Amino acid sequence: MSYKHLDAFFDQADIFYVVCDQMGNIIEVNEALCNLLQCDQERLKKDGPFPFLHPDDVESSKNIFTTLFAKKSKNERVIHRVISAKGQIKYISWVLSHFEDDNICVGVGRDFTKSSVSESLYKQTQTLGKIGSWQYDVVHDELTWSEETYNIYELSTKGQISLKRMRNFFREESLNLFDQCMDEALSKAATFDYEFDIISGKFRPAKMRMIGHCEVHDGKVYRIFGTIHDITDFRQIERKASDYQEAIDKSSIVSIADRQGTITHVNQKFCELSGYTYEELVGQDHKVLSSKYHSNSFWHNMWYKINNGEIWTGEIKNRAKDGSYFWLHTTIVPFKNAVGRIYQFVSIRYDITETKKLNEEILVSQKLSSIGEVSAQIIHEVMNPLSIISLSLDELQLQVEDVNDGSQQFVRIESLLENINVNYGRIEEIFDNMRSVLANNAVDKIAPTNLKKVLERTLTLIHTKLKSKKIKLDYSALDETHLAYSNDSDMSQIFLNMLNNSSDAVSEFQDRWIHIDSKKEDNDIVITFSDSGPGIPDDIAARIFDTLFTTKGDKRGTGLGMGICRKLIEKAGGSIILDTKAPNTTFVIRLRAST
Repeated sequence: MSYKHLDAFFDQADIFYVVCDQMGNIIEVNEALCNLLQCDQERLKKDGPFPFLHPDDVESSKNIFTTLFAKKSKNERVIHRVISAKGQIKYISWVLSHFEDDNICVGVGRDFTKSSVSESLYKQTQTLGKIGSWQYDVVHDELTWSEETYNIYELSTKGQISLKRMRNFFREESLNLFDQCMDEALSKAATFDYEFDIISGKFRPAKMRMIGHCEVHDGKVYRIFGTIHDITDFRQIERKASDYQEAIDKSSIVSIADRQGTITHVNQKFCELSGYTYEELVGQDHKVLSSKYHSNSFWHNMWYKINNGEIWTGEIKNRAKDGSYFWLHTTIVPFKNAVGRIYQFVSIRYDITETKKLNEEILVSQKLSSIGEVSAQIIHEVMNPLSIISLSLDELQLQVEDVNDGSQQFVRIESLLENINVNYGRIEEIFDNMRSVLANNAVDKIAPTNLKKVLERTLTLIHTKLKSKKIKLDYSALDETHLAYSNDSDMSQIFLNMLNNSSDAVSEFQDRWIHIDSKKEDNDIVITFSDSGPGIPDDIAARIFDTLFTTKGDKRGTGLGMGICRKLIEKAGGSIILDTKAPNTTFVIRLRAST
């Protein structure tokens, strides 16, 4: 038999043909197959096809030849892998036919490499994504699954599957939903997309997303088909993430910002503490919470670190919507995308306001204790020689009386002695007032206090300072009938601290004055304390009541002044604020009135 007349057709087409005898020897082969295998016809006819077959396909190929020549089959379809002379693997889809008259096998094939690779990738995608397919033939009541669907259900592909058997894998609630979906699909051609809970063939609980579409012919649904996606792992990850988020949200103050620092999310605890709503915060910069407490270098260092992908941890003082302040221990974590670019910052915070207050109170207590001990020692050391001076003055006056001759010189001596006695009494009064402040005998006793009397007693401690700096003090508007719930010693400390601060603040001004007045409002006594200063800058005003904060430097200031004032006033149930709207530096104290 001659095949030369077929060469022109097959060689021009992208089709291979080969003619083999019962032993597999090649009788005829076209040039296209030789080009694919990268060898000539002589070599192919000499060596036969088997050396070019993939080792895993040799046995199956021999079985096909045996089947064909045993007349058990006239035609066979098969895909073989072949290896070219240069080692390239190709897929060939063959149609093999047995011609009994000539007892030969004729194969016609085409290069199926690209399709095979695509199919392989498709299967890999299904496996990696855990996505299978299904279809139900309504007319013949036949259910067909893809290989991956069997894997998802953890069943063998050798087993028979049917709609009835498939229903056995659903949990009760999901079975009712599946039946409803199938009923609506059959009656209304309705598409469905739901999640179902099943128990796999190995008794593993799983969650599936099942999609169903309908094909309709002559108004009737004849096929339902779709995909089955194993989303068990996704839901478990989501649940864990949700659990973690819930734990963090209930225990921490959380915010998320984009690369520019714009807030994109805050949790409920953040809103509760700041006093702002979610809508008020999202889209804003964190500056909305600025207390103006921290320096520019503080923020620069923080941004430098997190913009370099490092985690930053520190303590930040914030200002709430109502003007109150709160401290947060903050950890900021930068998150990067796939190319290593930071796209957001997650901040996890803890409220440490009470801890900061406690630490400040301990520091204040230690500092006050130290000051008190030193001051008490000084008073003790000074009072001893003052006692000797007092006794000496008494004795000197007695001696002078014995030599009184009425002369001008005697009158001069008597005047000098009187002056010494008066100033000694003043020194003794000052030290008595200092002892009263330091001793604080009634520290826990809050009682009606005459504010004007306390101020006048306190002035003995600072009168000389005010006089030397030529500061005019006017407290004529401080009503002597106003009694407020406080403590004599505490109010003396408050007045002394505020007078000291004002005298230091206005000492360099040409116009130097301090005004103190009081008025009654409802059940409160309101004391206004102002001086000739032009007001306090915003950055200092934000920290004016902070414990241990001072603008005088370590040598002149202790940082105890206004912080102590606020604590003592709050202890009495009152309040103190800086009136930022007043033309001059003004503090307003509010105490409960004694009725």
